[in-house]
Order: sequence, then structure tokens, then C-alpha cells
Amino acid sequence: MGYQPSYGERLYRENYAEAEIHFYRFVKRGTGAKKLLQGTASCTPLGITIASEEGPTAVGTPDSYAANTIPEVQRNGLTYIELGETVAAETLVKSDSVGRAVAASLPTTIATADAATVGGTILDGGDVGDIVRIDMDRRV
Repeated sequence: MGYQPSYGERLYRENYAEAEIHFYRFVKRGTGAKKLLQGTASCTPLGITIASEEGPTAVGTPDSYAANTIPEVQRNGLTYIELGETVAAETLVKSDSVGRAVAASLPTTIATADAATVGGTILDGGDVGDIVRIDMDRRV
């Protein structure tokens, strides 16, 4: 079943993956109604995918949700995310081009658009590919 969140609100199970979405990645709104896509650089994250409590589906791979399936997405609280670069503990993060967490370098004067890209604060440091804890409630 993989890593499970400590607490948090889940996205309603009426949203479908528009394309394959890996576990422990930022997700964003897709191009259609009730569609989700894996996060991209400078996106506004909607949440983070978590491993399904029901286990892999017949159409998905063991580490992702296939297109047209319903992914488990956590919107807030403590959960886990995959790192896209080496990140120290207590670092604000945002999405890289494939939805992994990378350090968010915010300017001194933060605009609303800059703050919207922050997905949370990494609680434990790690390297590329590590699955680490993130607090999505600590965004700025």
C-alpha cells in the first residue's frame, strides 16, 4: 500500500486522471471538467497523490494511476512526496516539470501568483527520488 498520510482532507472521488499520474506527486487541474494531471513547473498544486488504499488496479502500474482512473489525492495536512532534487528539512517546495518536489525560491516581495505555486514545507530532508514527509498546511 505504500506510505499513507498522517491526516488530511482527500479530494472528492469524482475526479479522473487525464493521463498517467505517479504516486507521491503534485497534481493540478486537467484540461477538462473533473480531470486531473500530474503537476508541472510553476503550476498551482491541487494536492498530492497517495498510494491507493485499495492497492494497484488492473489497469494501473504498481506506482501510478492510469488515465481515466480515480486517483487518491490529499489536499492538505501531512503526507509524503517524491523529491526532484536534494532538499533540506524545513524547505518550502513547489512542483518540478513532472510533479516532484523541488525547493521554492520565492522573491523578497511575494506576489499571489508566486505563493500559489508553493505546495508545502518538507519536514525531512532528502535526495532525488526519496519519498519524504511534507506539511501542506505550511506554505509560506
